[in-house]
Amino acid sequence: MDLITILNKPIINAVMVGIIMYIIITLSNMGDPVLGSILSTFPIGLLGLLAINNVKIRNIYISNTAFTNIIIVVMWIFLYIISKKKFKRVHILHAFLIWVVLCVGYYILKKSGILSKL
Repeated sequence: MDLITILNKPIINAVMVGIIMYIIITLSNMGDPVLGSILSTFPIGLLGLLAINNVKIRNIYISNTAFTNIIIVVMWIFLYIISKKKFKRVHILHAFLIWVVLCVGYYILKKSGILSKL
């Protein structure tokens, strides 16, 4: 069984991502938040990219993922700014909502053709 066959199984993907998240949380809670934050940027999308066979779809996937990663950076900067004085768990919800709004906006603009060049 090759790697692509394994990655095409949703249960395997879910378990792999779960293990990665567990390692990230464990390392961060053990007192190494730098290593935890580095590992939290693990590009899980690359695992999915391995399973995409169609070249055209793969290219569209890559370009959209590049742009949505900018949205993720904006979300993290927003979270950093609002939690700078004192972190509250509600800030995570605010950051998540910013991510949702920006992603929905991106999807609508992309589907409408306004962002067809991206």
